[in-house]
Amino acid sequence: MMITAAGYQPLVTQLYFTGDAYIAKDAYASSTQAKSRILTVRANQEGKQQVVFNVGMSKKLPVEPASLDRLAGTYIDEKDPKISLVLFKNDNRLWLQNEVFGEDFEFVGDNRFQTPGMPAGHFEKLQFELLPTGITQLMYERQGEDGVKRTNVLMKKS
Repeated sequence: MMITAAGYQPLVTQLYFTGDAYIAKDAYASSTQAKSRILTVRANQEGKQQVVFNVGMSKKLPVEPASLDRLAGTYIDEKDPKISLVLFKNDNRLWLQNEVFGEDFEFVGDNRFQTPGMPAGHFEKLQFELLPTGITQLMYERQGEDGVKRTNVLMKKS
């Protein structure tokens, strides 16, 4: 089941319904942890089947520390090896090193991060992809005061 709301990340979950003959045969559905996901089916005022499932969704998604550890490191531009970026973890957030310290990025889902609080027309985005070779690729996009969009594709240095 997919649950969506404007401005939020989609939530995909597995739900089960009372009376489903397959629950007993499904190791996941019959597990102790699944009991809270077996929902009671009731008839509503119109006589139609209805299930109530309350969902709490957060606009900001947390990132697991192990994922940040994997993304942190030095990335080298695929076209110009003199261009590199260093990403590091601080306060359980991903940061891009700069001359002073760094700028933080907020996880927005789908392997994407962006700098929060940028003025209109400005942005900095990081998009990660794990390539079949096992190498992490980073697409770094940004647009500043000059209005020009710049993109670098970088590979994580092993």
